[in-house]
Amino acid sequence: MLFTAKQTVQADHGLLATHPPPYTPGPYTAVRASPVRVPSLVSLCVCALVPFPEQVHRLPVRLHPRFLDELIPDHPSLLDPRLWAVIVQIFDPLPASLASCTLPLADTHLPLLQTIPATPAFSLLTLLALDACPHLTDDSIVHLKFLHTLAALDASNNNLSSYAIQSLAATLDSQDIRGPWHLRILSLRNCRQVTNDAFPHLLRFPLLSVIDLRGTRCLPNSSIPFKPCSFDDLYHPTSLSAAISTLYDVQFDLFSSPNPAVLNIDTLYHPSPKSSAPVTPQDALVVIPSDRSRIKVGNAVLLEKQTQAREEEMAHERNKAAWYDRHERLETRSTSSHYRTERRVGETWTDNVSLPTGFQTRPMSHLTVPARTSAAFQLGEPAARTGVAMGTALNSAQTGISTDQFYKRIPRVSSKTGNPTSSLRLERRRIPESLLSSLNNDDDCLRLYRPPPPWSALEETLLILQEQEARAKQQRVWQRQSAAAEKQDGEWAVVDMNSARAARVKRELERVVEEAAKRRKATDVEYEIEQGLRLNNRYSRSAIPMSNLSISSASSSPAIPPQPLVTESTSKNPFRRRHRSFPASSAPVPVGSASASPSSVDNDIPMQTPVSGPGVPNDGTKSQNKLLVPISSLVVPTLTPEMKKGAAENNGKKMKSTSKTPGNVRNSKSSDNSSQSQFDWKSWGKPAS
Repeated sequence: MLFTAKQTVQADHGLLATHPPPYTPGPYTAVRASPVRVPSLVSLCVCALVPFPEQVHRLPVRLHPRFLDELIPDHPSLLDPRLWAVIVQIFDPLPASLASCTLPLADTHLPLLQTIPATPAFSLLTLLALDACPHLTDDSIVHLKFLHTLAALDASNNNLSSYAIQSLAATLDSQDIRGPWHLRILSLRNCRQVTNDAFPHLLRFPLLSVIDLRGTRCLPNSSIPFKPCSFDDLYHPTSLSAAISTLYDVQFDLFSSPNPAVLNIDTLYHPSPKSSAPVTPQDALVVIPSDRSRIKVGNAVLLEKQTQAREEEMAHERNKAAWYDRHERLETRSTSSHYRTERRVGETWTDNVSLPTGFQTRPMSHLTVPARTSAAFQLGEPAARTGVAMGTALNSAQTGISTDQFYKRIPRVSSKTGNPTSSLRLERRRIPESLLSSLNNDDDCLRLYRPPPPWSALEETLLILQEQEARAKQQRVWQRQSAAAEKQDGEWAVVDMNSARAARVKRELERVVEEAAKRRKATDVEYEIEQGLRLNNRYSRSAIPMSNLSISSASSSPAIPPQPLVTESTSKNPFRRRHRSFPASSAPVPVGSASASPSSVDNDIPMQTPVSGPGVPNDGTKSQNKLLVPISSLVVPTLTPEMKKGAAENNGKKMKSTSKTPGNVRNSKSSDNSSQSQFDWKSWGKPAS
């Protein structure tokens, strides 16, 4: 809410501060009568979207307005602004009465309407007129930051300074795109405290095209892109809506949509409801006419109001007649002004112009002017600006001067040579404001204009500002780091990441990373091929039954060591990247296989059970747990003679180390002899039949 509190000091030195008035709801909140007929499905859906006007832009289509009679009330003030926002976004084309909506600045639904985004299908324009608003100051102007769709602002005749423009420009947020970024027209007419210090802040609005600085302390400045303009349709007294229409004719790409909707704001609050005057029995009256006509019944309060209204109307008519009389006299004097002779150097008006006869026969100091007349001139009352104001209040019978002489032109006395005792004041000629631009060259130069930028310029400006803010943020981080390094008697290496050298290093680093990724991908493919070949060899060798291995063939070539089942290079890189397990389609080595190569153990590759095999269902699913196989079902390999001999020697050494007494030695020998005679090496390790 835009409000400026006023503080007054009481007689007891107490401070009295004013508070904002309570919120007055709009007339659209009144309960509407129930519809006579059954509403359509479209109207019900539109009413369901009323609380969410900021999300209606997501609808992909626009509808033909066939059911507007069910949604729009009879009076425009009864239309809910949220319903209006939904209607203008859904239906197209719309009647001219729905092209705009009027709201006060304190309406509760206005912040919600300001969140409606601008799309190629819809644009919302907010026109704010706060001419001579006592609550608009340098401190309260920041409350306009929620008007994200503000397109025109009229802040004329207010107590604003350049600091107000700085505060308004500070509300622009380029990260969240919040604030009056869409501002096109700004009027600061007659803001006496605005100076040239406001120009740098005005340039922060990227779409601003029209600025009215007439009546300010600004001077023409050629360093800004705004130039003087003589097109009257863009400036006061043209309304904001007409100025926007004129600007739209100049630049068709003025908004995101070719058919924008306008939201007019020209008041602060909703009008308060009229309270009916209490009528008591004591105020009633009855008039009985003497001619036995109709009896009149009334109320004393209403009768007093009617009498006061009639008196005000009569006073207005008198003032109007006096104004016309004064206007005729002024026109008569203006026509005779060209007959005035030129004044020579060193000569005053009194030396050149002869006064009327009455003034010559009687001195000016002897004139008696009533005090009421002079006071009326000072206050500027309408009744004082009649013929009485020109001296006709002086009675001709008392002064002996004809009243016609007071209607003749009287030369104005200069302030240097005038009579200080004279109380006569002459009314200045009122010059229409439309003629001031042609009389004052400075005001002509303060009607500034630049070609309106297109809508796409806003996006480009936001990108540039975001980059600048990111760069400034990085600079602040470096400054904090350098300050911390100075405290620790050290130095930080500050690198400008936005320089040409940094960009070249960044490109080189990206190239190196891409090449490394390509090499890693090729290595992974080779590794997968190698693993596939190794697994195939494992299964091909494991398919050969162990019982077919001939002992005699092994014994015939004792000098040749046993070769591993899988021939692979033993020079593996220990720092190679670990790979995931193979999918179920590939056949890994069984868990119980005793012929696992050392490379598989070194590389730490998780082993899985084969997809198809005895006791394993081939259902295409991956087994999470290892299958448990009874040890009795495993095939024990046949030991070679060398292995048997080595096992016997190890067993004998173990038995000798455990025996310490002769009795134990004798018992151990007898047990060894009995075990050697009873142990069957052929049946050892085989499942029992």
